[in-house]
Amino acid sequence: MLDLATTLVFASAAVHAGWNAAVKHTADPDAAIVGVVGGSVALSALLGFALGETLPSAASWPWVAASGAIEAVYFLSLTRALSRLPLSTAYGIGRGGGQLVTWPLSVALQGERPSGQGLLGAALVVAGLAIGIARPVARSGLAWALLCAFTVGLYPLTYRQALAAGAPPCTLFAISMAMAWPVQVAALGPTRSARIASAARPITLALAAAGCTASFLFFLLALQLDHAGRASALRNVSIVFATLLAAALGERVGPRTLLGSVLIALGAAALATSG
Repeated sequence: MLDLATTLVFASAAVHAGWNAAVKHTADPDAAIVGVVGGSVALSALLGFALGETLPSAASWPWVAASGAIEAVYFLSLTRALSRLPLSTAYGIGRGGGQLVTWPLSVALQGERPSGQGLLGAALVVAGLAIGIARPVARSGLAWALLCAFTVGLYPLTYRQALAAGAPPCTLFAISMAMAWPVQVAALGPTRSARIASAARPITLALAAAGCTASFLFFLLALQLDHAGRASALRNVSIVFATLLAAALGERVGPRTLLGSVLIALGAAALATSG
């Protein structure tokens, strides 16, 4: 039977793939993400208020600020990658590359000591992501996807430190998103900012914002119960969901992508049962 942390990570992975797919297939992903981030600020702030959360402790603010700065770059690079690459490719590079950042840093900075089975599971996940990436890859898209991967590798660590220092989950996420939102607007520019409302149907933006909020909050709750390295590696099962969604939305899913998904599933199973 799966423990609570693993269940939360799997739920986060499924919802995360869903809102990424929704943004990918809007008329203007760069504009749509501004609406998604803004909606996430409102939703997570309201949820934090309803739950009676307090402001983050003084000790946690450096990590809260770091999380917000990383989120700003994450969303910017994510939408640029999604605009230039197939969903499975952008998602695969971001998740797999991020794992190569998270594991070494979590061991070096937080003293995590993954088991042999855990390392095997993480290796299978990364191998599956690498194999499943569609080719050829546009250079501009690759650059943005690699930058996205770097942020994916960093934010589990800063979020976990913020939580450990006394930042409540919903409030932490609301502040991080609030820091990221102006960066998205500034990067979009005044002309395209006017297209936010028309980038997608209102219901699509609302559902994507709800999905973004739920995905990250599930992950933050899992980080309170588990190591950042293991939780981050296990969350990469989201690429399996992203592959299925890409196929359902009409993208070509070849044998390499399918093989990659199988390896990811095996790696996730190993991680889910590792100590």
